Amino acid sequence: MKIKLITLLLTTSTFISLPSTATQVDEWDNRVSFLLGYKNLKSSAFEEDAQKATGIELDIKRKNWPVSIAIDLLGSGESTSVHNGKVQEVTGGVHIGARKHWMLTDNIETYIGGGVNYEIAEIKNTINGVSSKIDDNRAAFFKVVVA
Repeated sequence: MKIKLITLLLTTSTFISLPSTATQVDEWDNRVSFLLGYKNLKSSAFEEDAQKATGIELDIKRKNWPVSIAIDLLGSGESTSVHNGKVQEVTGGVHIGARKHWMLTDNIETYIGGGVNYEIAEIKNTINGVSSKIDDNRAAFFKVVVA
């Protein structure tokens, strides 16, 4: 699963850099943001309530477009030691949609966005050298307002 996320990240990073290499660079207003923090989990399937998370937000936008094309890649994971083994929990997601940014002041920016979200989750238990794995994936709609 980690290989899938890394491949997707590299492919998307290449995709975002293509418009910037065009001959008329000043027509584009692309953005890249990196995220570090924790992801709260509401599922009883996970041992922990929160996982360390990292991600990248990409905005592809021509200056004359009202909104940008938003592509977000997010991943989180946690490894917990248990008696005679360990539990590894990993989640990842891809958001594809639209995002609208506003400058509230010279230093404060907000945005609203929405689109389609594809999430994957995996739990791997290793006890006495024997591993078992549970995984799931699903697609849904998302909306975000950041102030």
